[in-house]
Amino acid sequence: MGSILSVCYSTVAMQDLKPWVRLSSIYVYDDPEMEGLDTDGLGRYLRARLPEVKVEARGEFFTHQLRRLPEDEQEKMAQELARQLRRAEVTNLVHPAERGHTAPEDPAELDLGPVYRAAALQAIMGVLLDPQENRLDCLHIVLMGQALGDWDETRHFRLRIACLGHPSLISTVGLIEVPQRPRQYEFLRAHLLALGLDEDLDDLAETFAGRALGYGDRRINDVLKGYALMAVLYRLYGEGPCADRTCRLHDAATQEEMLARQCGPKARLCPRHSKMLAAAGGRPE
Repeated sequence: MGSILSVCYSTVAMQDLKPWVRLSSIYVYDDPEMEGLDTDGLGRYLRARLPEVKVEARGEFFTHQLRRLPEDEQEKMAQELARQLRRAEVTNLVHPAERGHTAPEDPAELDLGPVYRAAALQAIMGVLLDPQENRLDCLHIVLMGQALGDWDETRHFRLRIACLGHPSLISTVGLIEVPQRPRQYEFLRAHLLALGLDEDLDDLAETFAGRALGYGDRRINDVLKGYALMAVLYRLYGEGPCADRTCRLHDAATQEEMLARQCGPKARLCPRHSKMLAAAGGRPE
């Protein structure tokens, strides 16, 4: 259904800038659990970048999709949805093929709430889409407060920021937890936890606030612009993250690199992706 960041993505030859599809609509779904998130602002940003495309900011994905059903079907669908979500939830971080001889690893130890297999969750959401909007020219971008992940080729479970496809999922928790924080922060945090000084963790996070995203951090709205554009370019050209470290589509490995690419006056697409967006009728920054 999609391409997961840091795993696989295709490339497009520079001489071929014709998009594979023409977007008519973009729907952005809110994550109501993330304090400070401005979904309407993200919608306005995408509208400015793609003036020929209808952009609509919506509420939480599951709530929106269930509400469009007749009342007598909503409860039945909600029960089936709960069953499917339980199947998609990761209850053991050990790869299924390794569980016969490896002790289980509880995702609860990550302290991130429920963790879902990205591709499985994407498939569940794809089935729920309104048939009238279940088309290639309609891009659905789902902001969500749940952690996403999948097992990589080495059978290690990796948390992900996004799963691009239909729909495209962006984990707001992933934006905070996946890119590596400064080493000094991780060192001090480990010592505080070992000493049982959990009450000092907030002060530590405040000390490093300029170098890493935190919960309730309004800079997440700037960072989301780059990942939303990544979802757009993926739909238009089938291309994922950019190898150019100066581009908003670069899949940064660290918090500091991500903030440098997504926040401030230098936050923009590389020349190559600017041309690709323009070729699709967009307006690069």
